Amino acid sequence: MDMARLNRLNISLEERMPAKQKPKKLVPNKLLRRFIESKPCVICKKDQRSGVMAAHHLKTRGAGGVDENNLIPLHWFGCHTYAHTKGVDSLSEELGVDLREYAIQLTKEFNSL
Repeated sequence: MDMARLNRLNISLEERMPAKQKPKKLVPNKLLRRFIESKPCVICKKDQRSGVMAAHHLKTRGAGGVDENNLIPLHWFGCHTYAHTKGVDSLSEELGVDLREYAIQLTKEFNSL
């Protein structure tokens, strides 16, 4: 909402959204993403040598997901689409791996470098 409209409504920006409640800007961590993309796909086990890898968000950025503790490596063609059709919980069950815990482990590994 622009300032002119706020003024017409006689509502200040501070009243509408106090500073402590402003949403955080999601800043991608490009180094973390590259690190995740260097790992083998959790589904097909292929790595960068066999195609494009993607750092897949378990909780989407649109839903408030951040990069830290939220990324898993997926082979871009096929596996990434498959993960979207299955969902996190179903895919975790199918693979026998807690994907959320795996994402946390990968972030810890990255942070220890």
